Amino acid sequence: YTNGQVFYQSDDKKLYSINNQLREYEIMPLPTIVQAMAYYKDHYVFSRINIGYDIYTKDFKSSDFLRSEMRSLQEMQITSLKAGSDKTLWLGTDGDGILKVFERQNFFGSVKSLPGILPYNKAVRTFCEVDNDLWVGTKGNGILVIPDFLKNRSLRNAKNLRAPAILDDNSVFAFEKDNSGLIYIGTNGAGVTIYDTRQKRFIKWPAIKKNKKYPDFKSVYAILKDEDGSVWMG
Repeated sequence: YTNGQVFYQSDDKKLYSINNQLREYEIMPLPTIVQAMAYYKDHYVFSRINIGYDIYTKDFKSSDFLRSEMRSLQEMQITSLKAGSDKTLWLGTDGDGILKVFERQNFFGSVKSLPGILPYNKAVRTFCEVDNDLWVGTKGNGILVIPDFLKNRSLRNAKNLRAPAILDDNSVFAFEKDNSGLIYIGTNGAGVTIYDTRQKRFIKWPAIKKNKKYPDFKSVYAILKDEDGSVWMG
């Protein structure tokens, strides 16, 4: 779900979109399987399943936007993409840390180690902004929290949220915020974990009311909030 549309890719690598009337449209064939996508400064950024990326205009024409600045990233495996509210594009990699580009400078920085934390080389799967903090979902290292990153981008007080104290599992694949201040967290654990931004507390699946009426499930890789408030999980 990107730029107000649902996108998916077929087995023959064709890209499709579904509009608000649930009509399906074929957009174009892509050169490779897509790992992640984001809409940044009127451009679609796709990461490839193995290494590298592709960039297209809003009309899906091939573009040289950021091509010179990102040339060195063509040899990296980019596992997640997120356009931040401060015009920052965040890229998670599979072993090369967290990358970021600033709109004003077209400048990339790399986060590969943090104060008081082991070298940061876990695969990054998802991002989320929570009360001015950046939450980074990783494969095997829980959630990395970078505090107040919009203001000073300081890493001094970064912390790690892990299982079993906070999460059911340390592989975190998806975040989704709803309008009531809840953040749904998809992991390899049972059900979903919820973070209440108002009460500042985590709620694991067994503690969620009426969870027994739903069939058992785990390994949530994608979460989407509908316009009517429903939450869809893949």
